[in-house]
Amino acid sequence: MPQGSYRRIDFNKHCAEIVAQTSLLIGHLNGADVTVPVPTCPGWNVSQLARHVDGGQRWVREIVTTRASEPPSDVALRGLFGATDEDPETLSASLTAATAEARGSVTDLLLTIYRRLPVSGLDVTGDAKLVDLRLERVAFG
Repeated sequence: MPQGSYRRIDFNKHCAEIVAQTSLLIGHLNGADVTVPVPTCPGWNVSQLARHVDGGQRWVREIVTTRASEPPSDVALRGLFGATDEDPETLSASLTAATAEARGSVTDLLLTIYRRLPVSGLDVTGDAKLVDLRLERVAFG
């Protein structure tokens, strides 16, 4: 690619990749020693990295759901000194709740978007309330 150019990723693919990568992280947390240092994040351990990812997803969710004109504070993403030895199951549950993905037939997805089918009619990975909240914030039709 020429200098200064970038590869544009499809929005849906990007969202699916966030869910997929978060699922992989969750899978590695189960039974893990979260105090192990992360070589690519000097000074951080697995617990801090997981909490950072979790906080980042929640930070973005707040921006999107409130339609914030200015980003909220990101202190929770950076001040992770106390998050050095969290329970892996607690981290996994929090990360699961921070991401959400809804799947279904095109018909079911459209009916859900137009609020003619409840979110519970879809296959939701993560927090179904988050999917419902996002749909409440967006007007279709």
